[in-house]
Amino acid sequence: PEGSTVGPGDLLMFWNNEGTVNVQLPSGRVLYYPHAVIKKKMNQYDYDNQISYRHGPLWGGSLTENIVQAVARDLLVHWILKAEEFGLPVALHIYDEILAVSSTIYAEDNLKTLMNIMRTGPEWTNGLPLAAEGEISKTYKK
Repeated sequence: PEGSTVGPGDLLMFWNNEGTVNVQLPSGRVLYYPHAVIKKKMNQYDYDNQISYRHGPLWGGSLTENIVQAVARDLLVHWILKAEEFGLPVALHIYDEILAVSSTIYAEDNLKTLMNIMRTGPEWTNGLPLAAEGEISKTYKK
């Protein structure tokens, strides 16, 4: 697609496609905003590249929140798939948490493996500081 890129390293791309605003995330996944358009600067009172729905503008804060949550989701999915590749059965995930089931004998090693997985991201996260901490528990704790 041809569109406008933004951010350090042009990590996000925006474009219109038949009445839908598309936002390509660093992972390559696309967010879709149907019935929206990107408006270019018309005069001194209009914002440059404002995204508007037919019912009004999409505020920058809302768009930023959507993008941040989508990137976090892409990263969580990456970690879950990696954990399963390493034989860690993921039982539950909540926001930025992953809970895996392990026998007591392998619990320490499995926790270390999961922490290493969660401190490493896919290529598109280069430069993004990632950290993780975890614990072994017989029950779920927040």
